Amino acid sequence: MAHNIEILENGQGCFVECTHYGEIAPAWHGLGQQFNDPMTIEFAMRESHADFKVVMQPVVALTPELVEAMNNGKFINASTLKSNIIEGSSCNVRLDNNKPIAITSDKYGLIQNADAFRFINNICGMEDDAPVIETMGVLNDGSTFASIRMKSIYDLGKDDEVDMYLIVKNSFNNKEALSVFTAFQRVVCQNTLSAAFNNAQSKLLIRHTRYANNRLADIENAARTLNFYNIYKEAFALNMERLKTIKLNDKECEKIICRTLMADDVWKVYVNSDYNRLSDDLSTRTKNSIENALNVLESGIGQRECKDKGTGLWLYNGITTLYANHTNFKNKEKKFNSIFGGTADDKQQRAFELITKIA
Repeated sequence: MAHNIEILENGQGCFVECTHYGEIAPAWHGLGQQFNDPMTIEFAMRESHADFKVVMQPVVALTPELVEAMNNGKFINASTLKSNIIEGSSCNVRLDNNKPIAITSDKYGLIQNADAFRFINNICGMEDDAPVIETMGVLNDGSTFASIRMKSIYDLGKDDEVDMYLIVKNSFNNKEALSVFTAFQRVVCQNTLSAAFNNAQSKLLIRHTRYANNRLADIENAARTLNFYNIYKEAFALNMERLKTIKLNDKECEKIICRTLMADDVWKVYVNSDYNRLSDDLSTRTKNSIENALNVLESGIGQRECKDKGTGLWLYNGITTLYANHTNFKNKEKKFNSIFGGTADDKQQRAFELITKIA
């Protein structure tokens, strides 16, 4: 499926979202089940089918003799299988469907979803102003994510607010760590604002080593996590105000967009052409990419409503909406990974740094 959310045999997507704030569109939508009331993490896991367990199974080398025996339906005794176990390797297997996920080292440390997401209940509550579990879902490779919507943390004016999310993602694919990180979304256009904040740590990673579960206390401490949120709330507001004070002309905006989007070698061509984005030395693909970004800056989702045109905030919003709303990703998993810690995140942070250098 294009969205890469796991689909059950009955056609249901392994995804839930809370529409408690019905007047505001959720961060990820259109799949799975919707519930109006705030969810506990146990409820969200059960309804999104994220409450599965994973075990590490031995990996057996299939010799020609074993393959022949299997093909002919012959009995294979346990000692034969044991003698063909590949030492030092294991396979992560889901117990609910016996689906193998990934081959790992036997030193890999499983973190079950129940353990990875348990701390969320210490943050969220049932009262109206409490943080809310807004989405939870399972991807095709068994990776599981949840987004917790905190309170609005900054008012851009004209009914344009910024919400903060705490994102938790767990995996069993031998590639990704358990991660807890912050993300920002403009309510008016669902941008993800991931500015690089000075002296503020944005991500907590727990790698899947054999001692991984010993570190779960790092995220199970709700007070620490909420302090993490409060620090970011203050940093975010300060940086948004800072961006609003930076005035930019059209050429400065073009240069920042070009430097953000262009690879180093392409940027040199642009500079050597006296900053001519229409230079014959630039590829058609590059010129089209820059032209599209400039069009999004002027008239992309949320840009016309922005009252701070010609400022660093206006330019930064334009670049974030480029990736959040005007870029075609292969699927929603690719979009998620790109915006939250991937290529799009890097581009947005580069733009933030370039804009603030002008101040």
